Amino acid sequence: MPNTFQLATLAQGVAGLRDVTELIEGGVTPMPHTYQAYSEIVGTDLTGAPIKAGLPKATWRWDWLSRADYALLKAYEGAVYLGTNRGDDTFGVFQAILTIPKEPEPLTGRMCGPVDLEFVMLAEQ
Repeated sequence: MPNTFQLATLAQGVAGLRDVTELIEGGVTPMPHTYQAYSEIVGTDLTGAPIKAGLPKATWRWDWLSRADYALLKAYEGAVYLGTNRGDDTFGVFQAILTIPKEPEPLTGRMCGPVDLEFVMLAEQ
């Protein structure tokens, strides 16, 4: 099991998972990061508790990245493998779909941000 944030394409497979801090120049861990064990709340049960359904999802966020690092991460968009925190300080390996929901704003120099990576349909490997 990983204990860092890792990313690989489907072609690279689980064995190709690399720490995201090694992939990008800035070497910065995504912060904050989220993990949700379901994709949506579909109603409430008879006790008023939420009914949670769907596959897990996760988000990684950087307040800023270099434009080159953003372009590198954007190239991963689509089906990927990832190692991510489950929200309880344990990590798991998942297959998922990576989307980048919006283009980051240009910042000073070669920087842009914020950068959000959304992973949906997580399936533990």
